[in-house]
Amino acid sequence: MRLPQHQAIYDERMVAPMRQELTRIGFDELRTPEQVDSALKDAAGTTLVVVNSICGCAARNARPAVTLALRNEAKPEKLTTVFAGQDVDATQRAREYYRLPAVVAVDRSAQGWTARVHARALADRRTTGAGYR
Repeated sequence: MRLPQHQAIYDERMVAPMRQELTRIGFDELRTPEQVDSALKDAAGTTLVVVNSICGCAARNARPAVTLALRNEAKPEKLTTVFAGQDVDATQRAREYYRLPAVVAVDRSAQGWTARVHARALADRRTTGAGYR
């Protein structure tokens, strides 16, 4: 069974703690396409966009990794996040800005493949202005 497009998958009460894991360390949530455009269009400096999710990859890897990365001296000027599967339109709009694959497997056995996908997407973007969606 397919859900209607643009409908959140999970009850917001389940998702709230996952959102707060990033907002409590300084991330601004972008929940609408308009908020994404406001934050990313013509943005000066460096902006980090974390695509949050309820999945185990985000819980085990992405959110803890970004928390550790922000302990570094070098940090982006702006921290933003969208939530895949919840804020569907905002996530789609954010993906239009960076044009990398929407889904990338992240596990130890796929690291080489993941790196090649990203390198290829960046190379395509540099040479043709196109990228993966």
